[in-house]
Amino acid sequence: MIDIPDLFIGATAKAYNLKLATLNEKDFSRISGLELLAKKR
Repeated sequence: MIDIPDLFIGATAKAYNLKLATLNEKDFSRISGLELLAKKR
């Protein structure tokens, strides 16, 4: 499951067609159609 605040962040980014910069790629990758700018380790 994804935490409620993360859902709001992801939904907002998706609604405005924004790329999301995050270190939490695991959770946000579950939101289809959301483009992530994740730091590669």
